[in-house]
Order: sequence, then structure tokens, then C-alpha cells
Amino acid sequence: MKAILRFQFKQQHWRLWAFTVFLLAGFMYLSLRPGIVSSEASGWPQTKAERITTQKNVEKVMSTELKRGMQQGYAEMDSYARARADSFKDSPEWRSTIRELQSEMAHHNYAAFNATILSAYKSSDLADRGVLVYFNLQNRDRLNVLKAFVKRHVNATPALDVQDAIVALVYATGADSQSVDEGADRILLPILSMIALLLFSAFSRSKRNETDSLEEISPVRIHTIFFGTAIPPFLQIGVTLILGTALALLGLISLDHIPLGEPFYAVSQKTSSGVHIVYALQWGGILLLYFLVWTLLLTSGAYLLSRFTSNRILGDTILLCVIWGRALNLVYLLPKMIRPFLPSSLTNFMGIYYGRGDFHNIEYVHSLSLILAEALTLYGITMLVSLQQHRQGHS
Repeated sequence: MKAILRFQFKQQHWRLWAFTVFLLAGFMYLSLRPGIVSSEASGWPQTKAERITTQKNVEKVMSTELKRGMQQGYAEMDSYARARADSFKDSPEWRSTIRELQSEMAHHNYAAFNATILSAYKSSDLADRGVLVYFNLQNRDRLNVLKAFVKRHVNATPALDVQDAIVALVYATGADSQSVDEGADRILLPILSMIALLLFSAFSRSKRNETDSLEEISPVRIHTIFFGTAIPPFLQIGVTLILGTALALLGLISLDHIPLGEPFYAVSQKTSSGVHIVYALQWGGILLLYFLVWTLLLTSGAYLLSRFTSNRILGDTILLCVIWGRALNLVYLLPKMIRPFLPSSLTNFMGIYYGRGDFHNIEYVHSLSLILAEALTLYGITMLVSLQQHRQGHS
């Protein structure tokens, strides 16, 4: 195995892999940048419809509107709640809370800002006077997100949509339950396509170089040849994904002067198993796991395909049709009953994760298990085909 691994690592086109890292980084940078540079400040309370592109401008809007917005929240209460709050409207505690929030925002102390909002929410008097309404804390999901920020001492606030690199990555790949599938597809499907093309190129190299006959007469076991051939590109793809993402975030930080952001930035997600609080770092792990499981499937599929053809056009076309079959509506030509089990349907990350469409009420982990099962099935078929070719080579 070690000898095969050394040989396969030497066979890799390192310039191609380096180019792929920068290509992936450039693609992700261009995909993430418009969502930050031209985004609207939204936050929990809607601030203004005008486009606000920098953290400083967002804070300025929030700071000037903070007191007015909370007073509006007070005015929007029903008559009973307003009557209860009238006697406290101009209390020192009320004015002190407003000044404290403005001061914490001015000093970028968002962790304390969150704690102050939560403390004001717990105070019935202050909640009556607008904190509850303005920050929409009557929404239990919003309240749980705020508690998650306070628990982790995150120096960012969900009450202010500060655009930064990590949060842009989170939302661009669909960590908001309100996101549409097409938005995630524009990022995820090209990356899966890149993985498929790299794998088939690596696996069909021996047939293109006409050295595959040596494998067929080799005394080495076929599964050893498979793993020795598959492990190098599999590891390289994992490194490529991590380095490409890191370079894209670095580009946002250095070229657009956008802050990195908080790895524990929390969002609320409603999936088929319930409502969950997911952190940015955790979301990155979910995406990486999804890509790795799909890489296993593509590894088995590309290796099996390379046993029959070394034609790059034919092999690449078949793999791309599998990946883009759902986006091109090819899978909808087949019966609905079998669609959730097709590899093309399993590219629908948003549908899988949130349990929508063909994956209604199907747990995310079950869908991942299905991808893994299909990868193992293709691996088994690959071993049978390789064994047959191995026997023919010895006959």
C-alpha cells in the first residue's frame, strides 16, 4: 500500500491542484462578495431601505434609530400594555438602558449589547416599553438566538446585521431557513462538478497512459490498488476545499476590508427534526461533511467509470449529468417514488438539510447515510468489475 501511495502522490499534477485551489478561492470570493458589498442592512429591526455597505454606516443608522425605534415599539403596544408602561415611560431606568445600549454600540461592545437587551427583556417594565417589540423578542426563535449569543459571549449582535466574511459564507450557502435552493446551488453544484472532474482525471490517467494493463496483471489485491489510487486525490480535495475557502475569506478581509467575523455567530434553523440553533463554525462542519460524503460517492463512481473508458469528454459528461440532473430537471422525468434515492436528487443540499420537497420529513442524517450507502454500493460494483478485469489479465 505504501509503495502505491508514494507512486500515486508522485503522479499527481501538483500545478493543477494549486490552480484548482486558486480557482475555487476566486469562485467563492466572487460568489460571496456581492452579498456583502451591496447588501441591505436588515438586522432584527428593519432599519432603512437604502443600501448600507460598511459596518460603520450600519452602526450609525442603528444608533440614531435605536431610541426612536424602541419608542415606536412602545407606541405599537395595545392599550392595556401601554397603560401599564405609562408610569414608567420617563423613568431613570428607561433612559439609562437607552444610553447603555448606545454606548455599547459606539464602543463595538456587542457582547455587552446583547446582554443588555436580554436583561431588558427579562425586566417586565422595560419589555413593556418597546424592547420586546422593537427587537422582536416575542418570536421565540429570535429570543433563543439572542440567548445563544450571550451564552457564547459573541462580540456580534443579531440585532444588527453587520456584514462580515464568515457570516456571508454562512448565509450564502443557505444557513438561513428562508433561503431559496437556487442560491445554494450556484455555489455548491459548481464545487461538486470540480470534484468530479478532478477525480475522473486522476482515475483515468493510467488508461490514458496505457499503463492499466500493469494493474490487471499485478499480484497486488484489487482493493489495495483502489485505495492506493483513491486516497491521494481524496485527501487533496479535502485540502483544496479548506484552502480555497480560507483564501476566499482572506480576500474579503484584505481586498474589501471586511472583518472576519465571529465563528460562533448563531442562526436559527427550522428542519424536519425541529428548530435548532446552529453556529457558523458548526455550519462549516456540516458543509464539509456533506462535501466529503459526496466525494466518497464521486470517488466510487469516477473510479468505476474509469474502468470502462478513458475518454475525458464522455466521462466528464456522465458525471456532470448526474450532478446537474436535478438543476436541469432531468430527474423529474422519472417517477416521484424513486427520485429521493437518485444521486442527482441528493445534490439538493437545501432540500436534504431542511427536509423539503422530495425529502419531506426525511432526516438529514438519513440522507447522508443514503449517499454513503450508494458510495459503498458503487465501490462493491467497482471491485467486481476490477476483479473480472484482473482475472482476464492473468488468463
